[in-house]
Amino acid sequence: MATAPTKEPTTAFEKDIEANLNDKEIKRLACIFLHTSNPTVNWQAAADHFGSASVESFKKTLQNSKKKLSDKGVLPDTEGGTTAAAGAAVPATPSKKKAGGKGKKKAEEGADGESPTKKVKGEETA
Repeated sequence: MATAPTKEPTTAFEKDIEANLNDKEIKRLACIFLHTSNPTVNWQAAADHFGSASVESFKKTLQNSKKKLSDKGVLPDTEGGTTAAAGAAVPATPSKKKAGGKGKKKAEEGADGESPTKKVKGEETA
């Protein structure tokens, strides 16, 4: 039986993946994909199918692969969070702060334009 010729990567993303992950890591990602039922991953089935010692070790090797891709700039850095594919929640987008604090502070300033809690340089307290 002849083996099929390997397909050359066509996109920059495919080239980055192949340049940074080894065949085993790519197969692990494919195994996760095959054991995903939107949006849930059956981690036990994926670990068993791949031959991992445990679900935890399977997830840890995925984290290491993701870190490798993040360090190389292929994936965006999630700052301690993980993507939904890793089985955890994606960090929420930070909410925009309301600009309400400055008006109150200006209203509390004294007639001389200084805050009552502000200490003038060279002035000593009794």
